[in-house]
Amino acid sequence: PIITTREEFISALVKATVNLEENIQLNVSNNVVNFNSQSDSGSFFNELYQIPEYIDIFYHIDSPYYNTFDYNGYFKFTKTNKYSITKEETDYLDAFVSNWAASYITPGMTDEEKARAVNDYMVHEYRYTYGDRGELTGNEKGQEKLGKYSVYTSFALLYGKGGVCNSKAIMFYRLAKAAGLEVLYVTGDVPSGPHAWNMVKVAGNWYHVDNTWNRGQYEGASEYEYFNDRAYYLKGDATMSIDHSWDRTMYPACPMDYPEYVPIAGINRELYLKNAA
Repeated sequence: PIITTREEFISALVKATVNLEENIQLNVSNNVVNFNSQSDSGSFFNELYQIPEYIDIFYHIDSPYYNTFDYNGYFKFTKTNKYSITKEETDYLDAFVSNWAASYITPGMTDEEKARAVNDYMVHEYRYTYGDRGELTGNEKGQEKLGKYSVYTSFALLYGKGGVCNSKAIMFYRLAKAAGLEVLYVTGDVPSGPHAWNMVKVAGNWYHVDNTWNRGQYEGASEYEYFNDRAYYLKGDATMSIDHSWDRTMYPACPMDYPEYVPIAGINRELYLKNAA
């Protein structure tokens, strides 16, 4: 069969990658994407990299490459992947997400209570870290790992209890989705550079949640020390745009901060006592 839409092409690539297929072959209509055009191929891969399930695996592919072979009216897309993770590890992630939802989400919870359960779990459990060697530079930048797992993926959180904003946004997406919420993975910028966070729909409206920045730290604190903050929990575009920027054409509008009362976040007791002394 020949793939005739961009959505179908992306869906097929995501499915094959999530299933850890090593040799992917797809027949695609010439109208779907022009890989000879830098702008068209660039926009295609930008769309693909917005899929959390895909990017979670992508960072665990060693030297991926693809080819295209032209035929009459269509091309054959081939991609060869060698994965540094196994089906056992991806199955374990899926099981963890399902078990988390079964443990933390109960019938009758509101959307806000579900979103708060995800945010507060993420803040409590996962530190911010660039992994074993710290933040890398030059050609190595982007290859930071915690053990064998890229700190840009939820696998680093699952197996090493740490990662960067991208991993936290992906895991938030996974847990919120399992909780029954509508949720988006968002990429943009903050003053320090590229950043990732989430949007979640609560009681019919979209809101921003940045669980990375909700894990607050005092100056000089270690990556294990933190306090739970609400500064980036269920915020509207106006509040979030103070220090976050994103392509607003790619995401729904978040018209306001969440208007209802939200319980004050808990404090990391050890850090509180240390700074109160």
